[in-house]
Amino acid sequence: MTTYKHFAPAAFLAQLSVFLFLTACGSDGDPDFTPFPDPGGGGGGAVPGAPAGVLVVAGDTDATEVQNTISWITDPDAASYTVYWANAAGVTDNSSTVVPAAEGPGYVVHSDVDVLAGNTYYYKVQASSAAGSSALSDEAAGTPQRAVTSNQLNDVAWNGADRLVAVGDAGVILASPNGTTEEWADVSLAELRQSLAGVTWEDVNSQFLVVGAGSTVLTGD
Repeated sequence: MTTYKHFAPAAFLAQLSVFLFLTACGSDGDPDFTPFPDPGGGGGGAVPGAPAGVLVVAGDTDATEVQNTISWITDPDAASYTVYWANAAGVTDNSSTVVPAAEGPGYVVHSDVDVLAGNTYYYKVQASSAAGSSALSDEAAGTPQRAVTSNQLNDVAWNGADRLVAVGDAGVILASPNGTTEEWADVSLAELRQSLAGVTWEDVNSQFLVVGAGSTVLTGD
């Protein structure tokens, strides 16, 4: 008895076309030939660009610890970031690296024994991926200061030369020669406990004017 298998011409022609295509392209002699895209990607991604928008916000978290928070614009090609720091301008990839006290997408917090109130710290950020590391970012700097009050501050004014004055709740008045490298000093008046809402510098009499609750008006240099 002879058995005949049903033969589908269309299916045969489709398979033959693929075979002829692969043979014409040399797949049987070229081990690197890949007729279809590699589903795994395979380039390792792109080398990220140097991080942009690097910013340092200086401050403190409580009465005992000062810190700098370094942030940047994240890059979708980056898998990780390294923040380099130094006590002088000119940070390189041979400088110390920040060991974060806290971190998140696009920022790290630099504190602990490395960071002292009144000192200026300089930073650059580098992005990395499986494909390699970026150039260093532009340099940014911050000078953390220790807080001298827990009261809310409501306004600040500058005399244009050598004095900043900030005012706030419970009669707090703070002053600093520049607000960055010089620490703030509490110059509040012991007898004044009203909330202070605003302060301005007026050139005519070369004095600060402060206003607050209870019809409080103060003047002074």
